[in-house]
Amino acid sequence: MQKPAISVIIPAYNAEKFIRRCVDSVLKQSLQDFEIIIVDDGSQDSTKTICEQLTLKNDKIKFFHKENGGANSTRKFGVEHSNGHYINFVDSDDTIPNNSLVQLYQTAIENKLDIIQAARRFYPNGSSTYQLSTFVKPGIYNNLEFIHLLFQNKSNAGPVGSLYKRDLFGEETFDIPKDVKLGEDFYMNLCLGVRANKVGLFNNIEAYNYFENTNSVTHVYRYTSISPQQEQLESIRRELINNHLFDEFSDDFYRRALGVLSSACFHNHQLIHSQYIKQMAQEIWPKLHYRKEKCLCYMLLHPSILPIMNTINESRKIVSNIRKRLQ
Repeated sequence: MQKPAISVIIPAYNAEKFIRRCVDSVLKQSLQDFEIIIVDDGSQDSTKTICEQLTLKNDKIKFFHKENGGANSTRKFGVEHSNGHYINFVDSDDTIPNNSLVQLYQTAIENKLDIIQAARRFYPNGSSTYQLSTFVKPGIYNNLEFIHLLFQNKSNAGPVGSLYKRDLFGEETFDIPKDVKLGEDFYMNLCLGVRANKVGLFNNIEAYNYFENTNSVTHVYRYTSISPQQEQLESIRRELINNHLFDEFSDDFYRRALGVLSSACFHNHQLIHSQYIKQMAQEIWPKLHYRKEKCLCYMLLHPSILPIMNTINESRKIVSNIRKRLQ
């Protein structure tokens, strides 16, 4: 049996309100050389029943149901049960434009790309109009250039709106602890980027419709422990060291660590007293060059100034929101 060009993997969890819309958008693609892999991550609503009905109606759809393990394990399961030459991820509460797959695939083939990332349409909660998320530096890059852009938030750290060559995926791609709910997408892209030769970032392809969901992990996440942040950062460090890349990306790594840890402390002030934060702050301090970064790191080293820094941070958010409304 001939393998499809693309495997579209749809992780689903309690997605009864959106899963039909999502699958329909994939079935309407102008490029039809694909398979759909839906993986239900232990849903407690009628997602499983709906997906079984969809499978009966179209032989392009394969459906799997597994115990709840989180988005990372669900994507891993989907990749393991797929056959496509390229992998595409679509979240169950989102959709893709009709020409998404054909543009991604043709551009990847024409430019011999291992990874292609495209612009994404962002629909704020309840809005029928979208804001376009684009790249500051579109272009074609080697793997080291791409990883630098990834650390600098100048590429897409998420899995969607992209196409990945299947042979980039290895045992390490999803090897990150289950309780890491934020940052596992970054880690996946890092692992895939390490294996890639050529990566393209394109603003002239609008490949994804992201609908803001206030019930998503990013909206409801609670910073109750520093352990998930520690596991995320140490997984990133391990991947860089294993590929002899830590020296190349040490500055990027420490800046990311500073951002991850200071953000956690702003959300939960008690976390600043953890031993890992103190240890990392001491490690980060000699690597910093900019005043803003040194201020954040100084806060991690001296917890008593956290309330002052938090007030400054909140004031900046208020000013930023006011400016957005006035634009």
